[in-house]
Amino acid sequence: MSQANNVDQPQWLNDRLLSAALDAQANTDVSLTICVSATHITFCREDGRTFVHWTFNLQPTFEPSTEPSQGSDDVWPSIDPFWTTSVVSDTEEVPVHVPLLNTSPLGSPPAITELPPEDTTATLPKHIQDLVNDLNVACPREPPAVTLPNGTYEQQVKALAWKYLSVLQRSPRDQHTPLRLAYELGLLMQEKPQTFWDFLCAEYSRTEAYRLQRIAKRVYQVSQVVDPGQLYDTMFLSVSKLSRLTLHDFRHLLLPNLE
Repeated sequence: MSQANNVDQPQWLNDRLLSAALDAQANTDVSLTICVSATHITFCREDGRTFVHWTFNLQPTFEPSTEPSQGSDDVWPSIDPFWTTSVVSDTEEVPVHVPLLNTSPLGSPPAITELPPEDTTATLPKHIQDLVNDLNVACPREPPAVTLPNGTYEQQVKALAWKYLSVLQRSPRDQHTPLRLAYELGLLMQEKPQTFWDFLCAEYSRTEAYRLQRIAKRVYQVSQVVDPGQLYDTMFLSVSKLSRLTLHDFRHLLLPNLE
């Protein structure tokens, strides 16, 4: 791998710290500023609330490397273990008026109110509703003509990833060809998840490898809910819009509402 691929990552920012930060970003929907020092870690929310955690409360937790399952998203298979903590923030709000005993009269059990299931489609943000409508009304079409590479597994991944990045740079208005290439990358990723990730890390910076893995996995997961041919009859769907969705929005708002 050439040094040009790592120009966006300074030498003082090691892969272990970058992995932890990007993993935290992919798994939270709350905007936080995290300041790390030798003695403590400070978490700052946008509304001004802060929480300081002293590092002597941290306990090392080792998480062995595992292959990513289809149910998980945006998780790097080989992220090094890092310091975690199970200490609950003392700023967390706890209800104070909670009855400890059943105070209803004898012989009359407390009433149970069953709420109707929540209709998620009625509360979808517009940018997600647009994608849901776009995919649900699309009809299966033939995919864009793409010459798929031959050779070893690694050679196929390398050729598809290079072609995907090249199309994004040369033809930014082409929505469907990048979707096709990301779909083909997703098929390869499902064959050998660990090999796929290790090869991307060897060819690209950790950040670029993470982006390639994320879009390949998201396009593949969408294709498991709708007909893959529907990807190529859409008007608004693009790899950039799929990539910008938060983990929560993709998992809990987009996928469940596809038909």
